[in-house]
Amino acid sequence: MPRNAQPSVALSGRAACASVLLLGFGVARAAGGDFGSPPPAAEGDANAPSKTCLASLRERGVDFVEWPTKGVRTPVRLVGSNLGPLRLVILERKPGGVMPVMDCELGRALLDAAGVFQMAGVRDLFFSGIYEYRPRRHSKKLSEHAHGLAIDVHQLGTADGRVFDVERDFEAGVGDWATRDQVACVGAPARAEGRTLRELACALRMSSAFREIITADDNSDHDNHVHIEAFPDPLARTKAILSHHEPTNDD
Repeated sequence: MPRNAQPSVALSGRAACASVLLLGFGVARAAGGDFGSPPPAAEGDANAPSKTCLASLRERGVDFVEWPTKGVRTPVRLVGSNLGPLRLVILERKPGGVMPVMDCELGRALLDAAGVFQMAGVRDLFFSGIYEYRPRRHSKKLSEHAHGLAIDVHQLGTADGRVFDVERDFEAGVGDWATRDQVACVGAPARAEGRTLRELACALRMSSAFREIITADDNSDHDNHVHIEAFPDPLARTKAILSHHEPTNDD
């Protein structure tokens, strides 16, 4: 896998602000899943699979099957690795391995933010995990991985095969991670690779698509990956936008 350095692709303040508008909610009729879907839930059941989210993925050409899974409200499994213009690639994938389950809302959030990744020249997300039914570290509360709403990304690849490695290239502490200002968030990385990753991470953090973006700026548990976490539903996303709610660390 190539690991050559490459020039930074700057994300302007205007581009970062534009990413906040990437909502893209589908409203069409949901199609039935393969491998058997759970029985229909009662009307108005907040825990029922989201037909709207499933319809949104199908309208956007995502190939997936529904896959009932403990703890996940609207569980889907990608057929292949394509998620719109993005590709999800499992690190150290074993022969015959299949894509892990995710909540449909994580897939939709990644699609909504695809333009942010593309502005940084990124197509491939190399990840170690999505669904894992477990608590957060140092806590009894379930991690959002247990709900299929989070993905841990270790490397980001370009269409021409170049790779940004989070452990090697992300420069922590060189900007103000807590700010909502793109320029101050990026700060002053020493290397082009570090600037590109900080520009991307800051733009993702300011996007309305995600509830949490956790990096090495948050804690040492994330020295080698970026934790990207979706909202559980559009209502939670809308409430966060209106309240400007700051996320709490999860893993």
